[in-house]
Amino acid sequence: MRHNYTKTIHHLTLTLSLGFALSVATASATVVTYTDPNAWAIAVGSHVTETFEPGGLQSFTNASGGFIGPARGTFVNGSVYQLESPYEATFGYKPGPVYAAAAYWDTTPQGQGGGIEFTLYLTGGGTASLTGIGPSTFYGWISDTPFDSFLANGDQETYDVDNVMFGLPADVPEPGSWTLLATGTALILAGLRLRRNPAIDTN
Repeated sequence: MRHNYTKTIHHLTLTLSLGFALSVATASATVVTYTDPNAWAIAVGSHVTETFEPGGLQSFTNASGGFIGPARGTFVNGSVYQLESPYEATFGYKPGPVYAAAAYWDTTPQGQGGGIEFTLYLTGGGTASLTGIGPSTFYGWISDTPFDSFLANGDQETYDVDNVMFGLPADVPEPGSWTLLATGTALILAGLRLRRNPAIDTN
């Protein structure tokens, strides 16, 4: 009887440990969005800004799709990142994952289209999607799970973007992973303790 009980605990421990491994294989995220640049900056704290000056991208910025071109009069920094067909670009922070990003977006250069939608590529796998924006606004977000990059996709929408900001640091695991890790570790230790100190079966 005691043997069966210990065996059951052992199987339960292995099942929960496997569940933890699977849970971190594909990440998920809760994302809070902002349309007020001051509120975003206060919530994020430390961040860096890509201003898209004529000299090119700064050393910490990854970008693919679109090009740096002269401002069309909407932004004041002298240059913006311009997106035409195929209407999408991916931005990332070269040193590593981040947990927040923001920028000033303008969807009016060639008339209003379908707006912009965003996809966050989460560290460890998985994605998070944000609803579209338009026509000309600040838009940013903070994620409880770090992400490696994000895709800005215009729905038949030519758009400009300026002052892309990355929030730092990004090495804090999502709260759910800590809880599951603690639970799994406690059950593993309990299972090992039972195996080392089996109770005396008087039956």
